Amino acid sequence: MQWLWDEHGRRYLDFFAGIVTVSVGHCHPTVTRAAKAQLSRLWHSTNIYLHPPVHEYAEKLAALLPEPLKVIYFTNSGSEANDLAMFMARAYTGNFDILSFRGGYHGASPYTMGLTNVGSYKYSVPNGFGCHAVSTHALARHI
Repeated sequence: MQWLWDEHGRRYLDFFAGIVTVSVGHCHPTVTRAAKAQLSRLWHSTNIYLHPPVHEYAEKLAALLPEPLKVIYFTNSGSEANDLAMFMARAYTGNFDILSFRGGYHGASPYTMGLTNVGSYKYSVPNGFGCHAVSTHALARHI
């Protein structure tokens, strides 16, 4: 469990740990040690050039996957990963619309912002196209 404290020392159980990367805890000693160890080996990488640890990780990851899923492509953010997933789904199926659950956050790119109905996640400019925010009940009716 992860606890948060207010300015008066009152303790609260953190039920908001799903946003960004805090799902692994707030400065949990094990996570902090692992992050420090990783920073001493490889701080940042890119898919523009190959770095041996990235290649090694891709090989290990591919070895865990079934044969049709042996291609590994690293992205720089969750938004970029979701954009790629939508692009690939559209390219493969020929369909344009994307369904998402109401209230979800999928990123801050134009396409991923189009997946949400939460106003604070959007800007007042046109963004993603062919995207629908639906509830699980509405989705069940369409399947």
